[in-house]
Amino acid sequence: MKKNNKKTIDLWKENYAHDQENLYKNKLIQTLFDLGHRYIARQGESITGTILDIGSGMGYHLKFEKISNERKYICLDNDPKMLQKIRNKKVEKIVGNCSNIPLKDKSVDLVIASHILEHLPTLKNDLSEIRRVLKDDGRLIVVLPCDPGFLWNTATHMSPSRRRLKKIGIDYDEVMKHEHVNTFEKCVSELEGSFKIQDRQYYPFLIQNHNFNLICGFTFTK
Repeated sequence: MKKNNKKTIDLWKENYAHDQENLYKNKLIQTLFDLGHRYIARQGESITGTILDIGSGMGYHLKFEKISNERKYICLDNDPKMLQKIRNKKVEKIVGNCSNIPLKDKSVDLVIASHILEHLPTLKNDLSEIRRVLKDDGRLIVVLPCDPGFLWNTATHMSPSRRRLKKIGIDYDEVMKHEHVNTFEKCVSELEGSFKIQDRQYYPFLIQNHNFNLICGFTFTK
C-alpha cells in the first residue's frame, strides 16, 4: 500500500465508528438501507432458534427483529468499539470474524450478512465457515450493494459520505477501494457456488438487474 493511501486508510479506521453513526443520520441513506433490513426481517421472521448477525457493527439491524426466548440473537463483529454501542441486553456479543466463527458446527438456524460480504478478502473461506455453523435446514440472508453497477457508481458521486469524509481529509474513492474488495458479481458467484438461492429482490427499483439498483437482498439454504 502506498504511503499516502496508508495514511488515508489509517485516518478512516480512526473515524470509522463515528462515520457509521453519521451515515444512518442521513434520511436518504437510512431509507435505502432500511429496505435491506426489512427484507432480512421479512425473510427470517418465521425462524426460531439461534440467529447469527455477521459483521453486525453497532447492531442497527436489531430494531427490525423480534428478540424472544425462542430467538437467541448473536452479534459478531471484529470491532469491539462497535459492539459496545449495542445496548440490548438480550443480545450476545462476540468479538470475531467470519474466517473463524467461534461457534459449533450446525449450531445456527439463521445467518444474517448485511453489507458485509463485499468487505471480506477471504470470501470463499468465510462462506465455508458460514456453511459449517449453519444447520442443514438453516437459512442465510444476505444484502449486497450493487457495486460496481451503473446506478451505484452514479449515486456515489452524490453520496453525503463523500462530502463528510472530505471535511476530515479522507479520500472517499480510496476508502471504497479498500473496503469493497469483492464486486457484486463475485459475491453472487461465490454464494451460488456454496448455497441454493431461494429468493432475490432488488432495491429501490425492483428491476432484476444490479446495474439499475443500489442494493439486493438474497435468501439461501444449504
